[in-house]
Order: sequence, then structure tokens, then C-alpha cells
Amino acid sequence: MSFLARSARPFEQLDVVGIAFLIQNGQNHVGFLVRYHAQIHICHLAWHHALVFQPVPNYYFWDDCHFLADDRASALSLAGYIIAIGTTAHDVPFGITYIDNAFDHHGRFIAVPEGLGLTCATFVMSVLSHLAFQIFDLSTWSWRFSDIWWQWKIIRRLRRDGATDHANTMRRHIGSRRFRPEEVAAAASGPEIPLTFQDARRRGRVVITDVRAAMQG
Repeated sequence: MSFLARSARPFEQLDVVGIAFLIQNGQNHVGFLVRYHAQIHICHLAWHHALVFQPVPNYYFWDDCHFLADDRASALSLAGYIIAIGTTAHDVPFGITYIDNAFDHHGRFIAVPEGLGLTCATFVMSVLSHLAFQIFDLSTWSWRFSDIWWQWKIIRRLRRDGATDHANTMRRHIGSRRFRPEEVAAAASGPEIPLTFQDARRRGRVVITDVRAAMQG
């Protein structure tokens, strides 16, 4: 698990599937990397109804999905599924609860009630879960008080963007367990899964520390 900038490790060195990570404007962000039409593309949930599939911008840090290193068939299946989602499912709502298996076998998003959706982190989790890759031991996951502040921030931003009904309905989910981008990045790029809550927190902090150091260097 070593997230590096493109200048230190070109995107073209991607094996089959990678994880992209970004710290920007006080927010951490995570997504997938795959090859598509001879280019490295990023597939990520950028915001409410904004699933993006495009050539990866140069400012992302990245690493391979090392838990797939010895399972090339599964890695290729995952890459194909990510491409199917990226070219099919664009109207994905943002939400603060975790939705398991949010996409069907064709990569289409499965409609959910208003107020539900995915984050950039749970998007990665849900895609992996569809292929039976559980990156976390959910039975160990704890609720964190600090996550409530972030959830209210999301609701306020959705309201400012005009998604008032969605935001108001989302209020009933305040207090849901949060899976943070750095924790998902650490787990999905690591050599073994699933991670416990404590291991994910610890490795997630390492991701943030390493990326911040690289940004300052």
C-alpha cells in the first residue's frame, strides 16, 4: 500500500485495477482506475448524480489493488464491471448510508428510495461487494461522533445545490456508520481483505500522512 503521484509512478504502470486517492479542499476522495481504450480512466462518484468515467487527471495519487495480485481472472472481471458501470450508470444519488450491491450485473444502478445513495467510498465498496470482495469486516465497524458533523455538512451542501427533498429525507439517516475514503483506499489497495475497523483506521491514517507528505514535497 503506497499511494504515489503520477510523477513518481506513471498511471501507465497500472496492473489491472487500481485505486485513486485525492486530498482537496479539506475533503478526501477515492475511486477506481482501469484501462479503457488504451488510456487509464478513473471511475468515481464525484457528487450527487455525478458518476464520472474519464481519463484520470494528473493530480491523483494511486496504487494497485494488491489483494488481486494473484487472481488475474478476478481482476479482469472487476475491471470489466467497472467499465460497464462507468459507461452505463451516471445517475447515481449521493447518500450517507451504505448500500450493498448497488448495481446490477449490467452495471446499471438499482433505484433506491429518496434520501439514499452512495458516497465515493461506499461506491467503491459496493462495486467490490458485487464480485464478493468484502474489504471490511462490518461486524467490527463503529459509529463515530465526528461523522455526524460530516453528514450534516453533506446535507447542507445538497440543499445549496437544489436537492432539497433528497437532503431533507437524508436527515433520518444521520448517525449512520461512515466509511471514510482513506480507509477504503487503504483496504482496497492492501494485500489482504477484509480489514477490521481498527486496522482500517490505522492504515487510513497512513494513507493521509503519506499523501500529504508527497504533496508538500
